[in-house]
Amino acid sequence: MLKKILVTLLIGTVAFTTIGCGKSNSKAKEKQDVKIEKTNEEIALVEDLQSDTFKMNALGFSFVQPESWKDNEYIDGLVLGASEDKNDFFYGGVQLSFVPKETMAKMEIMMADNKQPSEEDSRKLQEEFMKLFNDFKPLVHFNIYKKDVLAKKSIASLSNLKNNVSLGEKDNLIYYLSYPNKEDLTELSVESQKMYDVLYSEIENVKTSVKIFKPILPKYAIKAINTFPPFHAQDINGNDVSNTIFSESKLTMINVWGTFCGPCINEMPDLQKLYDVVKKENVNIVGIIGDAEGNEQTAKDIITKTKVAYVNIVPNIVIQNAFLEDISAYPTSIFVDAKGNIVGDPIIGARSEKEYKEIIMKTLKIIGK
Repeated sequence: MLKKILVTLLIGTVAFTTIGCGKSNSKAKEKQDVKIEKTNEEIALVEDLQSDTFKMNALGFSFVQPESWKDNEYIDGLVLGASEDKNDFFYGGVQLSFVPKETMAKMEIMMADNKQPSEEDSRKLQEEFMKLFNDFKPLVHFNIYKKDVLAKKSIASLSNLKNNVSLGEKDNLIYYLSYPNKEDLTELSVESQKMYDVLYSEIENVKTSVKIFKPILPKYAIKAINTFPPFHAQDINGNDVSNTIFSESKLTMINVWGTFCGPCINEMPDLQKLYDVVKKENVNIVGIIGDAEGNEQTAKDIITKTKVAYVNIVPNIVIQNAFLEDISAYPTSIFVDAKGNIVGDPIIGARSEKEYKEIIMKTLKIIGK
């Protein structure tokens, strides 16, 4: 479902990734399916995860994806992360937009150049993309408000959309589904209008499929996992890798990063330096490329440029849905012991080599207790 397009240009948002995000490689999936069959535990986990339901634990709602929305590159999604500010009436939400076919073509042309742009060229490219974002058309917005500070504010004025349907309440949060009148949309080509109409026709089905539950913030959701899920996948170079990699070290730092994430890439040279130091303490570092699917070559180029030597995993469906669905921002790092048990607190955001080393030393002490 839902293609992610340059989300790093949008301040205050995180990438919206789901089971079927982006274009897939059928051969790669065939290999992945073979891997999945290796353990009964993993089979059960995969069967539980392979569904049409999209779930946002941090925001406390789920909905069933219509067939026409799944793997649709003309739908762009943004997650507005959960706000813990007690004075903020807006808690968070998910905004789904339609990308007109003509706009998509322009963006793909702009992204076709694989050369590393200069800082100035990168700035200009970002400006051009920001202009194209104005061409996106709203499809549906899931907006969540804090009841005790919402007061008498008009939902229509907050959403800027004509239709605002209450989905229910949970723990002082009010959930709304907002969407435009189809007739109000202008400047779409005949072909793009037909595409939009098909997607729009599913809004009623989406609305009736929504389920609301108590939100679980990412930092708590990750800790609640307790043990990293069993998996059989491949690293970025095509080598087989499984959760047995954890048994080779006393402690493993798992760093989740994305090819679109500047802070992730900037900290990778420091992570390599850290790896060179802490491996003497029987501590390993493993990377997971959150948006690896469709971006394999970009990931390889980044790894080469940053001179990273530690293993970087291409997530399979188990990692994607039993772990990455609880990751709200990149980079995020966690620690696991030799048995794959999650130790200590997750680290959300980049840190310096010195800060990471101090955290690792403290985590080793936890294991030693």
